[in-house]
Amino acid sequence: AAGSVFLPISLQSMACNLARVHITADTIVLEPLSQAGGVKGALPAIQFQRKGGPQVHSSVVPAPVTDIAKNARAETVCAVFGVYSILSGPVLVCAKTSERVANIAGHDVFRARDFLLLPFVESSATLTAEQRADDAEYFSLLEEALKVESFYFSY
Repeated sequence: AAGSVFLPISLQSMACNLARVHITADTIVLEPLSQAGGVKGALPAIQFQRKGGPQVHSSVVPAPVTDIAKNARAETVCAVFGVYSILSGPVLVCAKTSERVANIAGHDVFRARDFLLLPFVESSATLTAEQRADDAEYFSLLEEALKVESFYFSY
């Protein structure tokens, strides 16, 4: 389906509560840095290909991702909130910071504070001028919706 992202493993199965996102022109890599639930051993990273249009291809790569990290901009995130589709293609949304707000049945609950929005497609050159304007508005609406500070998560 257009705009859908199919992952070989679920992001929840990564069992991490802190990850680094490596960003290059060709790829976005989610690399787990810490683990929840007593998981032992290095967890694999998920690599998304950014080239090739609005359809995103993903694969599992062994951690650590030192080859990719050398040439990448890196951001640390505490949660992956999802992949949202706009006209130019999918946008990966991650929480950069959070604060602990509660504990329910022994599980900490966090409120996401700041977000990182990463479009998988860097160029909207295939869109018409009207579509580019609409796409910029959709991206802006997504940014504004995330500023509400009403997004909660738990590991």
